[in-house]
Amino acid sequence: MRPVRASIAALLVMTLSPVARAGSVTTTYETLGLSANSYINGDPGSTPPFPAAIDGNAYNNSYIVDPMYGPSWYGWSFSTMTDNKTPGFLNQYSSITGGGADGSQTYGVALTYGSPALNNRLLDPSDPQSILTNPFHPSDATIKLAAGATPDSIAITNTTYSYLTMRDGDGYGYANAFTKGDYQLLDIRGYDAAGKLVGTVDFYLANFLSDNKNDWYIVDTWNTLDLSSLAGSTELRFGIQSSQNDRTYGVIPPAYFAVDNFTFHTAAAAIPEPSSLVLALGGVAVLGAGSAARARSRRVIA
Repeated sequence: MRPVRASIAALLVMTLSPVARAGSVTTTYETLGLSANSYINGDPGSTPPFPAAIDGNAYNNSYIVDPMYGPSWYGWSFSTMTDNKTPGFLNQYSSITGGGADGSQTYGVALTYGSPALNNRLLDPSDPQSILTNPFHPSDATIKLAAGATPDSIAITNTTYSYLTMRDGDGYGYANAFTKGDYQLLDIRGYDAAGKLVGTVDFYLANFLSDNKNDWYIVDTWNTLDLSSLAGSTELRFGIQSSQNDRTYGVIPPAYFAVDNFTFHTAAAAIPEPSSLVLALGGVAVLGAGSAARARSRRVIA
């Protein structure tokens, strides 16, 4: 290759080399297409069907029908329910705000206490599976992140079922109304591809730990949590711990919470910077003009 052509090629390679640009995505769950006051919980007969992934991220769900006790689920459901007044299990799909974040319609509902946590009750507490999820720290709601996705933030609030149970008790004397020393803690753990813990983000869904009664609260608004410390995670695992526990079966208050506006970023398709492209073309023009002038010079001398 002649020197001038080599220079032009090198300039194009340098300036047209891809530049990675981060793309931010906020999952609002509105694209699921739920009708008003409805939900999907993994029931194969539900419409729309439970999604395999949302914006590339996979939300776990286990739905079973027990011949004696009927249907049950854990992991994730998605809802447009608006009932923030009715207590009890039959209202498990409503957020305490009566809707999604920022006045939106659709949101996610997580139930972290499933069969994995229950089945691990007989394991030694130091067993890796018990550390992952157990009755005293049920953590059976997960999000497997899309390839290359990095979590940024997520909005959290209580469900009506859990909020009213913590405020008033369950009416059966099993779960008691929260008082001094009580709490309900949500933790979000990030794990990398090798299963190693990247970090943890904690958030109190209810906090009655202070000596000052005026500081006690049960969350009843949407709160945005910063997840940037979990960069490098390929999976997020959501768990709940509580001050009220059964000696065998662990957490007593409903292990639910609601989510919305899950924001993450990915490395977008690499493209050349426009300014670099302009400079490259300018450089090509200059080099090309110089080459033509030298060619003319050589013809005159010859």
